[in-house]
Amino acid sequence: MTAAHLTDAALSDLLDGIGDEVAVWERHVAACDYCRGRLDGMRGAIEYARAAIRRLGETDVPEELWPLVAAQTIYAGTIGRRWWRRRVRLAWALVIVVLLGLAIFHAAYPRAFRDVRDSLRGIFWPRGQQGRTR
Repeated sequence: MTAAHLTDAALSDLLDGIGDEVAVWERHVAACDYCRGRLDGMRGAIEYARAAIRRLGETDVPEELWPLVAAQTIYAGTIGRRWWRRRVRLAWALVIVVLLGLAIFHAAYPRAFRDVRDSLRGIFWPRGQQGRTR
């Protein structure tokens, strides 16, 4: 099959029998081994959940279970969007390391900073307005 594979939402709608394109999806699943395998996996997961519900009964399920299930299913998509927070933390860590390195270098070699400042004086400050000197 050269067409793109069905999304999880389309496969879920196919399982539920809802949607305008159910006939198209059924033809695709009949021709595509990959999507058929995913659909069979979804059916297996549903059967496993139904069997677990039958085994447990309603009285055996603790009240604290729902927030855990919701966190793993409903809100799973929002967890993936937090990748940028890790990058922001790494960027801040890099800034701190660079500043700390500059502070240590300045403490060890104060003359090097004065030489750089003196060499850049004519570039960044006009001739009549020299930067601060010590």
